[in-house]
Amino acid sequence: MIKRMMSNGCFRIACAIALMTVMLLGSGCTAKEPEGLAPVKIAVVGQQSGFGQQYGFNIFSGAELAIQEINEKGGILGGRPVVGVRYDEGYSAEVTINSMKQAIADGCTVFVGWTDATQAEPAADYAKEKGLPIIIAFAGAEPKVCQPDYYDAAFVVNMANIPRCFSSYHYWMDREGYRRLASVLYTSQFGLNNQDAWKEFSPKLNLKRVYEDWYAWGEIGDCRAQLPGAVAANPDFMHLQIFTGVQLYPALERLVELGYTGPVGMDNCALADGVIAAEMPAGLAEKFKGIYSHTRMSATPDVPSTIEWRDKFLDFCRKNNFNILKENDQAVGGYSAVWLAAMAIDKAGTDVFPANTDKFVTAMHGLDWMHPAGFKASFTAGGELKFPHQFIQTIQNGQVVVVDIIQVDPWD
Repeated sequence: MIKRMMSNGCFRIACAIALMTVMLLGSGCTAKEPEGLAPVKIAVVGQQSGFGQQYGFNIFSGAELAIQEINEKGGILGGRPVVGVRYDEGYSAEVTINSMKQAIADGCTVFVGWTDATQAEPAADYAKEKGLPIIIAFAGAEPKVCQPDYYDAAFVVNMANIPRCFSSYHYWMDREGYRRLASVLYTSQFGLNNQDAWKEFSPKLNLKRVYEDWYAWGEIGDCRAQLPGAVAANPDFMHLQIFTGVQLYPALERLVELGYTGPVGMDNCALADGVIAAEMPAGLAEKFKGIYSHTRMSATPDVPSTIEWRDKFLDFCRKNNFNILKENDQAVGGYSAVWLAAMAIDKAGTDVFPANTDKFVTAMHGLDWMHPAGFKASFTAGGELKFPHQFIQTIQNGQVVVVDIIQVDPWD
């Protein structure tokens, strides 16, 4: 299954995401109500401040596209338009809860969004307290939220939980015979979370760990000096963790200088942002026995020139008919969360919650919807979207393609 999707609609998708038009508004501001029937207000919560603002951009972009499509099809509940109201999660539980309180005051009765368990778990707790439905678009909150006895009205629609990303990735490396690993990552909370996932899943997959040299710590942009120790560990698979183009190219060039030309793995958005959006130097990828990643594309790398790189990525997508909804975890999470929320509200016949939250839950579990990734959406007893796979990607002829698909099991 190749990640590129040739489609006449791709240009429209990229443009919709790039333009960020009127359907989602500024943080804490209620939407302008269209004339006629009262709108159905959905709170869309994503990072507008703090670490990871680019992920909030993606959540909002996908949500906006969904709202545009829903309203073009006539809205819900007999023609009522859907309006998204944007709120900040701020990489902070406090900011998240304050935003949710404001959303309720603004007349929103369903919450969608979130990009990190740091905010998503307290958000789910607050939604549970208020009895309001919550759909988490992209976050590592499944271990808590997706339990049958936690909260019936909490649903998770993201395509890739970080620990299970690692689990499937490790399974693939183990199956391919890669036993000695060395890794370099930059110092960030996200990197530390991923390090914990490596430690958790590696022993289960019989990977021989090189403790002393496995993690060569380095600040962002200072990876070259950290690589000799990792190469000295004599790995047969080198892992560059949370690298974007700014760090990726010097790291790969340094590996060549040190004599390592084996397979290289990356996670997060490094493969897409580094190789495509930032245009890897010609011939560099070919010096290695494969460059692999286990996540989908992100439109914005985690570097200061976010807007510039995002626009470059979107321009690439437009020129190559690249379907962003099939390539961007966060965007597809926002898109899916809004579409599913709107359909559940319509099927329940009401947007009055918590009085009718039970009807919303029944509707969610009864939905029959084709997910943008190409499968019918359904939910586990704990409210997690059942999705069948994780992609293992590599570079072939200058393009990112899928070389394998790994089954990922739901939490419950």
